[in-house]
Amino acid sequence: MLLRLIQGIALGGEWGGAVLLATEYAPKGLRGLYGSVPQLGVPLGLVAGSFSLTIISFLTTEAQFMAWGWRIPFLFSAVLIVLALWIRSGIDETPAFQEQKESGEIVNVPIVETFRNNGRNVFHVIGLKLGDGFFNVFLMSFILVYATSYLGYGNERALTALTIGCATMIITIPLIGYLSDFIGRKIIYMTGLALMFILAIPYFTLVGNGETWLFVMQAVMLGVLWGAIFSTQGTLFSELFPANVRYTGLSVGYQLAAAIVGFGPMLWTTMAESYGPSPLVFGGFMMVFLTLSFVLSIFVPDTRKISTYESKMDQTAGM
Repeated sequence: MLLRLIQGIALGGEWGGAVLLATEYAPKGLRGLYGSVPQLGVPLGLVAGSFSLTIISFLTTEAQFMAWGWRIPFLFSAVLIVLALWIRSGIDETPAFQEQKESGEIVNVPIVETFRNNGRNVFHVIGLKLGDGFFNVFLMSFILVYATSYLGYGNERALTALTIGCATMIITIPLIGYLSDFIGRKIIYMTGLALMFILAIPYFTLVGNGETWLFVMQAVMLGVLWGAIFSTQGTLFSELFPANVRYTGLSVGYQLAAAIVGFGPMLWTTMAESYGPSPLVFGGFMMVFLTLSFVLSIFVPDTRKISTYESKMDQTAGM
């Protein structure tokens, strides 16, 4: 438990930094595409993990796999950590940070400054994330329990469905990220939330109607719709904060929302025990939070052209 908490703290800080390194270095007009690249880590990591476990299980007996085989992919991740540290050591601070440093506008206590002048945006980010966040935790985590314990699928079928959804995301994320630079991130975000709302009850109805529907709906809901939302999230949320508190505002808002939706599996276990795999109950739960996020997304500015990323000089010239 302690190690998992440490891992969560580390990841919570790392994600925001990865997004800002991508977006603050992005060429003009390609911020959405660059901001979508760090989001690829989620589906790539899960697909690679599933693939490596499949190989290990093929090369070992069931007893060997349960005893030590499953540890091999985890140990191999140490190689990736060394590679990441090597890459990071060769990257300079972003131009936006350098500009703040040279002008003497670096904030001594960013968390205080964030809530003092940008607290509204932090809570805005939390609300924007809750709708897709709960559905995401279900689609990428609890679906394994839901499909095997309540719908009668085998572990292999449930894992295959999850892998198909993540593999679809690998295609969706960069395509939608690139598209957002032309039509804006707000319209993509709102469209994704609306379609997830419309398909919430059909999703829970169809996944129990055979493995083909399970595979299809995971590809649609996780791979296409949530992939589209997720591809724009890092860029959209970061565009709400000025450079001096952008890292803190982005990370705190996103990770507080992630902590809230992390209680989803406990709620869904209770719901399943009380009502079974009811599409109305589970779909209705998702629809409540999707509605909240959709309403809040209406008030998000269209930051495709002018946002907090543009310098004061650029904004003045554009007036």
